[in-house]
This record gives sequence, structure tokens and C-alpha cells, in this order.
Amino acid sequence: MNYDAGFEHFLLWGAPERIWCVPLMVVLIAAIWVWCFQQRARVGLLVHPTHGRLVLPGFASWRMVLRAILLSIGLVCMAIAFMQPQWGKKDVSVVQEGRDVLIALDISGSMQAQDVKPNRLAFVKLKIRKLLERLSFERVGLILFSGTAFVQCPLTADYQTFLLFLDQVTTESISSGTTAIGTAVNKAVEIFNRSENRKNKLLLLITDGEDFASNKKQLASTIAKEKITVFAWGIGTAQGAPVPLYDARGVMTGYAKNSDGSVATSALNEELLKELSTGIGGRYERVSQDDGDIMRIVNVLSAYEREQLEERQISHYHDRYPFFLAVTWGCLLLEWLL
Repeated sequence: MNYDAGFEHFLLWGAPERIWCVPLMVVLIAAIWVWCFQQRARVGLLVHPTHGRLVLPGFASWRMVLRAILLSIGLVCMAIAFMQPQWGKKDVSVVQEGRDVLIALDISGSMQAQDVKPNRLAFVKLKIRKLLERLSFERVGLILFSGTAFVQCPLTADYQTFLLFLDQVTTESISSGTTAIGTAVNKAVEIFNRSENRKNKLLLLITDGEDFASNKKQLASTIAKEKITVFAWGIGTAQGAPVPLYDARGVMTGYAKNSDGSVATSALNEELLKELSTGIGGRYERVSQDDGDIMRIVNVLSAYEREQLEERQISHYHDRYPFFLAVTWGCLLLEWLL
């Protein structure tokens, strides 16, 4: 970390939510001074001021006032320390390290099948949220694909921004309802090639595996040539489910049908996904109801070497509460000695 030589001096609070301690401090200080004046008044009623030293040799009104002053200063400093005062700004250069992970999400019409509840797309969106909760210092990007592919969210370490883009995803985001996994892989290649000297190219492919457009051999060749590690996440069941159709208002109007008029059924194609994820340390997982699939993916990702992603400038402020705590303890010590 490199520190800038110049820094600004202004007061900030590390824990402003603890402002409640200020009125408590005021009440305690008021109680101390009320007690102090009451004690002086009682002594004045019992003993004439000119005979105070003879009757009460250990009593001195100035000592009582001084003790009240010390306790008041100690309480003020304690309240300030409790809210963590900060000043002394310095710019710090922080090198962020992690891994780039592209998530390619299938949004074809078959992702509306309801063999997992409420449907495949809604279920995997929840899974992606849980996955991000367990990732740390990784940059993630989101590619949406069906017949074509586009970048919904570029690589970012800001997970809140990523989730905002994820929340907007529906099967209507791309007009073509068919699936072409090759378009997602090609888009990932395009993104990875923008980063020079990147050791790892990690692609999390989330789909039901129904591909009607890609050439499997050519697709596998592209993955191997570009040295992309594919983690395939299969969604759906082997038995499959019919694909519902909806109108513009989101009302279900029926099910998709084959050319012969029968209801079209979409089933998970695990064979294709296993083929695509066999090379360069890839892995296939079927999306499960529990979080075991998430933990296995996270464990595999964690095994890859971290790389320098970017260098960022952040502002660093020094905590100054130890100074106020020292004053508090000093005042309490003096008060005890008096």
C-alpha cells in the first residue's frame, strides 16, 4: 500500500449510530453536579465555613468540585470515543486480487418449464444469489443467451449492481426462444480476450442443455482452443416438463406444441453438459434443492490462483478514539487519587 503524503484534517464518526450515548452522558454529568452541590449545601448547613477545617479536617469544597470536573471530562471523552472519531485522511492504493467468473444464463423459452418450482429460470436466479453470498473478491459478469447472446452485466466486483441486472432477467430479454449454447461461449471468448495475460478463464454455464443450433464438436474445439474452464450447471429433470406459453400480460395461455400438435416437453440434457465441462478442470453439477451444488462449485473455484484484477484508490481515515480513552482513564485515575 502506498500512502499519499498529503492528507486532509476533518472529523468523521466511525459509529454515528451510537449518538444515543450523548444524552446518557448529559444525564450522568447533570447527576454528578447535582450531587456535588447537594453535598456542599449539606456541609454548609452543618458547619460554619470558618470552622470547616477544624470540624471536617478531610473535607475541601474545591476537591469536590475538581472531582466533579474530572468525572465530567472523563464522561465526555468516553462518549466521544464510543462513537469512534476519525480524522487524518490518506489515499491508499489497494491491489484487488481474485478471479474473473462469467455466468452464462440460458433464458430460452424452455427455462419457463416448471419441473422445479416456481420455474427453472426463477429457481436458478435464486441459486446465483446464494452463490454470490459465498464468493469473495471475485469479479462476476452475466451473459444471457438463447438463440443469440449479449452481456447483461460486465465483469464487476460490485455484487449489488450485478444483482440489480440479474433481477431484470426474464425469458423475454431475447426475442429468440430457442437455445444456442455456442453463442454464449463465443461471447465469453470475446470478453476473456479483452483481458491480457489472464491465466484462468472461468465460465459458469447454467442451462437445461437443450441446444438446437450449436455444433457440439466445434463448440468443444472452441472451448479447448481458448482454454476456457466450463462449469456446467444443469437445471431441470430427466423426465422433463411442458413449456408454458404466456401472453403480453403474463397470463398463461397454454403449452408449446410440436409440429404434430402434441405438447412439447423440455428435459435436462446432461450428456451435452458433461461433454462441454470435461476439459481443463471443468465440472458438471445438476442444480439441487439444497446448497450442496453451490458449495462444490465454490470449492472448485477457490482452488484456482488469484490474479491481479485492478488497482483502486481508497480513502483511509485513522481512528482517534484511543486518545479520548486515554484522557478518560487519566481523569478517572486523578479523581480516584483525590
